[in-house]
Amino acid sequence: MPTEYYLNIANYPTESLLNIVADLLNAIIKENDKLLNSTDITHFHSKSTPTIGVHAYLTRILRFTCFSNEVLLSTLIYFDQIVQTKGPTYAINSLTVHRLLITSGF
Repeated sequence: MPTEYYLNIANYPTESLLNIVADLLNAIIKENDKLLNSTDITHFHSKSTPTIGVHAYLTRILRFTCFSNEVLLSTLIYFDQIVQTKGPTYAINSLTVHRLLITSGF
């Protein structure tokens, strides 16, 4: 019988989970940036890509707010729900990720 592995979110180090989430968001951004359309602008779009990366931005937020793993994961759920209800205009990309992160509940 194969061994089953699972991630105990409640006891996982927040900094390690932050690394996983940042990598996931960067992979999503890389794909979604290929689909950027200059006519689909939302309040979350910045005029240019911020100079701070996703990992550094999340680390900065963590330093000043000390969020929990549950908050970090609920942010991913929030992002998924936005795209499911609002459509691809609200997809996470390099122009929206920072504003979406800061307004997602931190």
